[in-house]
Amino acid sequence: MATTVLDGCPVAVTGHVDGTVRVWDLADRRQIGEPLSGHTDWVEAVATSVVDGRAVAVTGSNDRTVRVWDLTGREQIGEPLVDHTNEVRAVATAVVDGRPTAFTGDFDGTVRAWNLATGRPAAEPLEAHTEVGAVTAAVVGGRLIVLVGCGDGTVGTWDPVTGQPVGEPLKGHKGMVWGAATTLVDGRPVAVTGSNDATVRVWDLTGLTAPAHQHAARPCHRLGDGDTSGY
Repeated sequence: MATTVLDGCPVAVTGHVDGTVRVWDLADRRQIGEPLSGHTDWVEAVATSVVDGRAVAVTGSNDRTVRVWDLTGREQIGEPLVDHTNEVRAVATAVVDGRPTAFTGDFDGTVRAWNLATGRPAAEPLEAHTEVGAVTAAVVGGRLIVLVGCGDGTVGTWDPVTGQPVGEPLKGHKGMVWGAATTLVDGRPVAVTGSNDATVRVWDLTGLTAPAHQHAARPCHRLGDGDTSGY
């Protein structure tokens, strides 16, 4: 699920087991129009962006495709993006060098970057070497970092421009990382991750701006199982 603003109204975009994508008016709690159809299997991931002034949704599915939808015109933009070789379980969007870009992760452990303006690959794939369950992005010290939640419980950190890891993976979870998001806390960039181990962890990403030999992000809180220790 993802949110955006469409014609001045806040909306939610949701993916469904029947392969459809639905758009909801959050003010009056109603579905907008008919479902968007094209995927042939469960839509596992949704993200939103703006491309050439249009609000768009990017969806990943168990049918191994990624699709881009014009939310105003209510139609698919171009052909499906089909380079994935397994179920697409994670989607995130960001702006890279001025270009709207989608990052999509699959169960083969590959994260692909797509230029949403052209529908073409934007960079070489990132290899996580284990199943990808979550993808998000953050700007840390003026540098865009892509975070990848993995099946081994780690969260990888990557520079999407160079395709290289940024420091060591974030370690702490004991199960598949299925959810990830980023925000600012007291001016510090942080990531929030959720896992099959029944915990949520909060990571201070500030250390990722250190010199290359000092790259480090540290866990600053663990939520779950009644644990309130941390900072």
